[in-house]
Amino acid sequence: MQRRPIACRWCPKKVELPEKARSQAMAAPRMTAEGVVVVGGAVDGTGSGGAKTEAQKPRWQWVRIDGPPLSDAELPYRRAFASRQPVRNVIVGITRAAHNDQVWMLVNANPVLTLQGSVAEVIVTFVDVTARIAAERELSVSENRFRALFEQAAVGVGQTDAQTGRLLRVNQRFADIV
Repeated sequence: MQRRPIACRWCPKKVELPEKARSQAMAAPRMTAEGVVVVGGAVDGTGSGGAKTEAQKPRWQWVRIDGPPLSDAELPYRRAFASRQPVRNVIVGITRAAHNDQVWMLVNANPVLTLQGSVAEVIVTFVDVTARIAAERELSVSENRFRALFEQAAVGVGQTDAQTGRLLRVNQRFADIV
């Protein structure tokens, strides 16, 4: 497997990469219109440890899609660093205190390995999927509302196939009548 040096676009160091990994690393900035972050090899995957002063506390918090906070070790770039494997398609939320809102990101983290197999850096790409998450949640609410209306209606309700006239779904009241 041929290895060629690649100069990182965001830092002065050179990293030896196999040809396939080199082409993927060079393509990374074109994978997303939203953003690319390179986390250098100084990241050890364990977190900073120790208490933070008020001035050091972040003005935002990472959260999971189901709501609870995301621990430092669960962050995609930390997982990629620790495993030396790509971490793909992770949806994370960012609660921004200053804006009193939440932004959702689809994140990929790709470690760049040295010839010795250690992580030189992790290339993190992200896309803002806030609108998609909001639409999915609105659709879920609408579906639940329709389901409750359909199932709890005081009259018989049925859904049929327009082509065949075959019943696709009926509520309990319809079944009681028939």
